[in-house]
Amino acid sequence: MSSSAESTTPTTPTSTEPANPITTEPEDSTEDTETRLVRPPGPPVPTVDSLITELAWRLVNDRYGFLIFNNVEANVARSLSKELSGNEWEGRNIGFGYDARFRQVRLRLANQFRCAFEYMNGLWKETWAPLLSQDSLKAHFSDSGIPRRRIDEFDEAYKHCIHEADYCVFPRITGLRSYHFPTFVIQEGTAEMHTYFLRDKDLWLKGTYGDTNVFMLIEVTKVEDDLIAFMEIWRKDGTNYRYMIIPRPVNPSPRQPFITVAELYGKKGVPDGLNPEAELPLELDRLRLAILKAARWTTKGRPKGEPVSTVKFF
Repeated sequence: MSSSAESTTPTTPTSTEPANPITTEPEDSTEDTETRLVRPPGPPVPTVDSLITELAWRLVNDRYGFLIFNNVEANVARSLSKELSGNEWEGRNIGFGYDARFRQVRLRLANQFRCAFEYMNGLWKETWAPLLSQDSLKAHFSDSGIPRRRIDEFDEAYKHCIHEADYCVFPRITGLRSYHFPTFVIQEGTAEMHTYFLRDKDLWLKGTYGDTNVFMLIEVTKVEDDLIAFMEIWRKDGTNYRYMIIPRPVNPSPRQPFITVAELYGKKGVPDGLNPEAELPLELDRLRLAILKAARWTTKGRPKGEPVSTVKFF
């Protein structure tokens, strides 16, 4: 798989041949021979037990940032998600996603690069608080952060999908959560996962009944002593901006990326006293520091030259 940060939306194969063709085979050579249908053996169908077994083995060996399992039925994915939410797996910090369109489960292990929480925590406290007021932060965004549960019930085009973003913003207006889906989502990982992150972007911006307004991707690649990092922002209207974070660009853009107050609060409206058009900056220098700190932690103890993340397919 290419590690280039440039990618296009994935497409499915267009072959007209069925994946598992049915053939006829005569029992003998007489004219009255009956034919029977024979389906050639295919790869083993994943089960919850087989997926758990593979996951447990990988956790012991601590080799892969992401595990990707193909040909997983929706009922198996849902059972696996429930299993991984149990007490036995508490504290393992395993991220879960199921894309029903591709019948694919993606698991993010604890050794995967992560910086979104520290980055956003600093933004809330030091940059956004003066713009939103401390009272608004406590009252309206207490649910924001690393999600406490996996999200499903996406719209019909993304039926049976299950996803857990790396960081979510859930506004509260009347003391209760205003939306089933977050208004702002952050996903983070390495460039080799770019195709899958584009699918995530479509899931959030197109499959949440209009609740999610902004999708942000933090994409990092590290091999030996070289670190390359980008931030990418997509909005619901289709606009997309890409910013180099590391190495720091010689001529950086004078305009910082941002999310507006209206985008943060969502379609149910902005509380009185706040300017809906006010821009909350997504500071690039702050993100650069968070990435460097996370990269030092993620690579601690790894042999020189081993990448931050490796993807294993099944």
